[in-house]
Amino acid sequence: MYKLLAIFIFITNAVLSQYNVYEFSNGSHFVSTSSSSLVNSWAGGINNAQMAKLDVNFDNKEDFIVYDKSADRVMVFVQKNNEWVYEPVYTQYLPKIYNFIYIGDYNCDGKKDIFTNVPDNSQIRVYKNTSTSTQLSWSITYNELKATGVAGILYPITPGIYDMPAITDVDMDGDLDILLYDTNAGSGVVFNKNLSKETYGTCDTLIFEKHISCWGNFSITHDCNTLIGFGTGCPNYGGIHDARIMHDGVGISAADMDGNGTTDLFVSHVECNKISLLMNTGNNALGNITSKTDNYPTAIPVDMRKFPIAYYTDANFDNIPDLITSTNLPPDEQIYTQDYDETVWLYTNSGTTTNPGFNTLNKKFLQETMIDIGQHTAPALADYDHDGDYDLFVGSKGKTTGSFYIASLYLYENIGTKDTARYILKTDNYLALNTLGGSYLFPGFADINYDGALDLYFTISIPAQGSSIKYIINKNDSTRAFDLSNAVSTLPVSIYGGDKVTIFDINKDTKPDVFVASGTIGNLIYYKNTSSNPTTPSFTEETSTYLDYTYDFARKGFSVHFANLTSPDSIHMIIFQNKNPIKIRTSAYLSSPNFGAEDSLIIYNKLNTYNQTSKTGYYNTFASADLNGDGFKEILIGTESGGLMLLNNMRKKVTIIKPKPDTLPLYTNNGHNIGKNIYPNPTYDGVINIKIIPNTQLTVFDIYGKEVCYTTIFENEFLKTIKITDTKGIFFIFQKNKSHFLASKVVYN
Repeated sequence: MYKLLAIFIFITNAVLSQYNVYEFSNGSHFVSTSSSSLVNSWAGGINNAQMAKLDVNFDNKEDFIVYDKSADRVMVFVQKNNEWVYEPVYTQYLPKIYNFIYIGDYNCDGKKDIFTNVPDNSQIRVYKNTSTSTQLSWSITYNELKATGVAGILYPITPGIYDMPAITDVDMDGDLDILLYDTNAGSGVVFNKNLSKETYGTCDTLIFEKHISCWGNFSITHDCNTLIGFGTGCPNYGGIHDARIMHDGVGISAADMDGNGTTDLFVSHVECNKISLLMNTGNNALGNITSKTDNYPTAIPVDMRKFPIAYYTDANFDNIPDLITSTNLPPDEQIYTQDYDETVWLYTNSGTTTNPGFNTLNKKFLQETMIDIGQHTAPALADYDHDGDYDLFVGSKGKTTGSFYIASLYLYENIGTKDTARYILKTDNYLALNTLGGSYLFPGFADINYDGALDLYFTISIPAQGSSIKYIINKNDSTRAFDLSNAVSTLPVSIYGGDKVTIFDINKDTKPDVFVASGTIGNLIYYKNTSSNPTTPSFTEETSTYLDYTYDFARKGFSVHFANLTSPDSIHMIIFQNKNPIKIRTSAYLSSPNFGAEDSLIIYNKLNTYNQTSKTGYYNTFASADLNGDGFKEILIGTESGGLMLLNNMRKKVTIIKPKPDTLPLYTNNGHNIGKNIYPNPTYDGVINIKIIPNTQLTVFDIYGKEVCYTTIFENEFLKTIKITDTKGIFFIFQKNKSHFLASKVVYN
């Protein structure tokens, strides 16, 4: 059966020998600053962190699961020798998170389950933990949590898109309840009581009753100066502020902060910069909030500009909970008064669990262990000092001035070798480009004047001037270190805010061409270099829809990168669009390239050797170079979260099975075509429906040729539903009878 695999690879214009297999690097001590080595160099940065705990590697130590809401990305940091170490291999084993995450054991089986939102819906989905003793796995047990309300009517439990609910055992009866801000009316907290214990005598079920709509007898006023009100019940304040409906955006987290056996609350509001601690002196069923600290902690109050959320959990390995706060903002939310490289605050607890003391503050918890320079990073690689290895340049959205951002160019010098790259921060303002007064500075290198030496180019957005492509000609030739003391010039190609630019000689005429991936309307524009004088660049628009990347407003965060990843005889085009897995297209390096269809970039997972698709969040940018001397290029990814991720090229380290081809003709009856006979594709739970051909042997392989599923289809079957596997990745599906075969590919995200 393995021989079928080669047929599909051939049909999809991606011969196995040309496959590029990559592995996410944890980047241990790969990058240094002047004062420390960054243990999590390539973790990708953090902007708006939601914090949860789960033992992912079964060592009886709880690890951090960090969901960056603005980047829509999950990171895993495991405990190793009293350090939090980034381990991207475990993200494959977590379900897709939407909008919020809570991890807790709802069914009392000793295994923590996951609560999150339903996709494109504000209702709550629950994943039951079905893990074995060696591998994580999950199944959806509740897709839309509901509570019984007035007259026995079932109501959906719906936190708003900005809200953070508190999921905890509020009434201390042994099952998980939900405290949620009232998004429909009033200004109070709704207590959705779990009746599992009362109904079944166990805590293995989620069955909710809307118990009370003003739990704790306090109100949230929407006034940041007097956020919490007492003694007035829960009136409906209503209204709109800053174009946002007033009720939309309250964060609640729960803990017993004084050891009196009742549930106390941390409360914050989407428009406010602080956290309030509310103390409960009543019974847990009704709650009675009688005191508050509006600017908590008292010694060093939280001041995070917009919507901080509190997490009471141990972060320094002493088994005493500390206080972590981070903002809870969605993508594109602007905070001009805060830099995004200081958005995870850790207050170390010098007291006890029930009598905490928060007198020390680290504003860069986890962020200080990785490259994190704010937001929207973009890498570039070049040997600027001509010592035979690649140095790293990083641009970004910039640092705040209070009303807008000003970007600079970071230079990390390679102090290793061409075979073992090691980086140290040389300067955070290379060439003093901050004096241009612009933001979104994204660098690259190309031979602009085609003299054989690389020049620097970058896009930048300058107030009152708009966005443009700038460049600086290298005074030296290719045999010497860069001399970029020439003046900054502007390339004669128009761009707009959000556009991503890559410059690459696509037609092998030695003159670099310009490609603009539109960040607003989603098309790819190709500008051919028509210069007749190297000192006067000139470009002509060849097409506004290169490779049929036409206008598509859904193609948010669109970017492309051209590179010879494996040999000078081929071109690879790396594509990112709107949170989708990274794609790749391949062509022979000809004067008129002929790119094949998009295919998913294959990510190798060392834990089980299965492949997976990339999960890199919003707004990726790319650079590539051979960083370990094996002749194949690694890929650096700039992220929405202000950091970098590194994909190591595993082509020499991973063997992909190359089976013999089959001789049967391709089955195309009734419009069956490659990739058209499977739905949904991609699948998010591993379950797919397959339109079938008569009397078929149906087999599913992973990318390495391992059979993961086999079944026989009979004559009267026309549609088959199967579960591929419990492990996510890219899979090939083959149907074969005596006279024909049908080959398809499916992605399990």
